[in-house]
Amino acid sequence: MKRLLILLTTLAALWHYPAAARSTPAYRDSLKTELAKTGQDTNRLWLLRDLANASGNVPDEGLEYCRQGLALANKLKNKKFQAAFLHQIAANHFGRGEHKEAIEFNKRALKLAQEADRKLLIAEILLHIGRSYIDMGSYGTSYEYLSKARKAYAVANDTLGEAESLSALAGVYQSQGNLAKALEYRTTALAMVTDLGEKFNRAQLLVAVGATHSQMGNYTKAIEYLELGKAAQIELGSKGGVANALFNIANTYAEQKNYKKAADYFLQTVALAQEVDDKSLQAYVFANIGSIYLELAKENISKNGERHGVNTDISANLKRSVYFFDKAISIASELGHLHVLESVHQKLAEAYELSGDYKLAYEAHQKYATIHDS
Repeated sequence: MKRLLILLTTLAALWHYPAAARSTPAYRDSLKTELAKTGQDTNRLWLLRDLANASGNVPDEGLEYCRQGLALANKLKNKKFQAAFLHQIAANHFGRGEHKEAIEFNKRALKLAQEADRKLLIAEILLHIGRSYIDMGSYGTSYEYLSKARKAYAVANDTLGEAESLSALAGVYQSQGNLAKALEYRTTALAMVTDLGEKFNRAQLLVAVGATHSQMGNYTKAIEYLELGKAAQIELGSKGGVANALFNIANTYAEQKNYKKAADYFLQTVALAQEVDDKSLQAYVFANIGSIYLELAKENISKNGERHGVNTDISANLKRSVYFFDKAISIASELGHLHVLESVHQKLAEAYELSGDYKLAYEAHQKYATIHDS
């Protein structure tokens, strides 16, 4: 079985900790009470920033506070807060899987942060730009930004930031097929955040280490880390984190050809991804479900010696694979996820070829080749 797509990039933390950590209604209400007492000054900027952070589980509300904060920072000509709010807006787009918009806002934030000499914020922005480029499949550009982020965090003496940079760089090594290096970087980062007692990034890294073990064929070890990661995400109350853990557990079972269990976990994943409006994860899920049906069709062909949809099970599975590949392509096209589009068009061409629809198979292959050679 050809390896399925693996999603390892998890939602970025704002200000080095998850907004969900302090997003209770009571806490937000207390900030709103204080906000009502302030004028158009720096104190208001701080409160708007805190409200934006505390609204991580309510993205639209958080985005509105960011916009209010940016408008006031522009009025006060406060570059530090201009950069901070632009970065938070970018993080909001990142969380929705809108990486083009995230990069646009982060690059604007980076220029202002550099002018204001905000070393830690510069490092955070570089890291988030690098992460966006990973999800868009621009691995060379991603490596450039992530390497700068790692150095910037070292200058700022921020161990957690260095760990986050190592974890993101591991994603680049993974994309290049260097799984041993990816596992080394993630394991090192996991040890660093565990020593710091930092639960949010530890939960993310448990999932990432587990997914890397899965890619290396260490399935027992993979499930062990992924279940630990899922439990850690549940403890944090992070639906996006739980969805990412479920996704990778599903992939691990799919790799072992336990398609029934894999499908169950994929369905749980897509339900959560839709709930948190994570379009990027939805694209991955639909691509992988399509891959499962393609593999089932190929297994049926191998057993029955039949092709071109003659057997009912083969025909049904190929139709299902095309259906889910089309859903993945629709979302990935909207988001500009070239690496997803490349992989899915290649698999779609195979599904059409097995169905006997050579015209559509040729068209899908041409799209794959165009993306692959670009």
